[in-house]
Amino acid sequence: MFKIEFIEEGISIRKIILKNLKTCTEEICFDHTMLLSFRNFRFMEIGETYCCKLFLSGKVTADGETYRFNRYVSIGTQHFCEIVNFKGDIYYIEDFHMKNHCKFIRFHVERKDLIQVGEIIHPILSE
Repeated sequence: MFKIEFIEEGISIRKIILKNLKTCTEEICFDHTMLLSFRNFRFMEIGETYCCKLFLSGKVTADGETYRFNRYVSIGTQHFCEIVNFKGDIYYIEDFHMKNHCKFIRFHVERKDLIQVGEIIHPILSE
């Protein structure tokens, strides 16, 4: 569960600061669902709590943060790898084959995006 700490409204994208209530991690992520559908994340309000899934944009690199591979999952029509950092924060990255059943990867994060809030799935993942 995440508590919404701050929302910065933009013309086409919103910057949202979320606080993970389990790990106390503050996340800066982005929401651009309003551009894509009327079924979007616009309902989120500061001070409220929501079950959210965060997608990490970036790449596997030797100097990235260490994450434990948790499992393969489907969200909407897309497949992802669920990964967890040392604090227990759960994230989703593009689906790829883990070499030799490796349990850990190093991932350099460039951006975090909301892909699911409650039962509402990002419009791109619903097509």
